Amino acid sequence: MTHLSGRILINRPVTEVFAFISNYQNDWKWRTRHLEVQALSDEKEVELVSTRSLFSLFPQKQSTHYQILDQILNQCLISRIDLGKISVIDERHVKDTKENSTEFEYTIRLGLRGVAKIFQPMLLRDLSRDFNRDLTWLKELMELLQTSTVT
Repeated sequence: MTHLSGRILINRPVTEVFAFISNYQNDWKWRTRHLEVQALSDEKEVELVSTRSLFSLFPQKQSTHYQILDQILNQCLISRIDLGKISVIDERHVKDTKENSTEFEYTIRLGLRGVAKIFQPMLLRDLSRDFNRDLTWLKELMELLQTSTVT
């Protein structure tokens, strides 16, 4: 399994950052490769319907489920999504560093099976290009907007 990971310091309280990043319906606001998220129930799975291609190599729309693997309020959210031969573990960790400041660590673990392994270098290149830009945009978004606007 290959992974990408990055950290960024956001000058907002940990409760605000966690509330924002733990709501997958906010992903379109800060992630380049977002998915439309629909909560089907109060259970630990939510349905995802791709409105944009998650990976440029697979442009078709897909419907799948995000499975929440672990969630600790104001600390972490770990989930899994399976897209055919591609499995993604999405880890979001927040840590209170000082008054009104939060360290956000974001990790994507990418597992490819079968023929999809051939495309791993291209997938990693595409994801890497967007990854740091997304973290920077999240920081700017969280710091510039009022809490009531962001959540």
